[in-house]
Amino acid sequence: MNRFRVEKEEGRFSDLLYHPTEGSLPVNLVSVTKTSPTTASAIFTFTIPAYYTNGWLNMHGAAQTLIYDNLTTLALAPISKPGFWMLGGVSRVLDVKFLRPAGVGEKVTVEVEVVHVGRAAASLRGVMKDGKGRVLSTCEHDKSNIDPEVAKL
Repeated sequence: MNRFRVEKEEGRFSDLLYHPTEGSLPVNLVSVTKTSPTTASAIFTFTIPAYYTNGWLNMHGAAQTLIYDNLTTLALAPISKPGFWMLGGVSRVLDVKFLRPAGVGEKVTVEVEVVHVGRAAASLRGVMKDGKGRVLSTCEHDKSNIDPEVAKL
């Protein structure tokens, strides 16, 4: 077997990095909680597709980082309002620590939370777990707000 391809049950080959007919990663929102006017948390699940894995059929670190970037930013949505994190900001620091591998086809859970948010900066956190609840990786994400000031008429 070519280490950069995996044969599917129906006999097709799927590129491990990207599959043009399957589109983007299907993420399911399990819950979202607005714990205060400036904090929130959310839980997502997804099954690891082959095109997000490396040559050993484990989820690639860059894919995990991409998922954390997007899902931690989504945690800002429940607290956003015009002039306050409506655009999601831009990343300043995205630190991911990889603790154990996650294999192709494995269902994982991602828990994300807004730790602190102010007018100009936000601190976000994420944890990715396998089906047994074991931590696969953790993330700390710091963002800067880029929202324009709200016009006053």
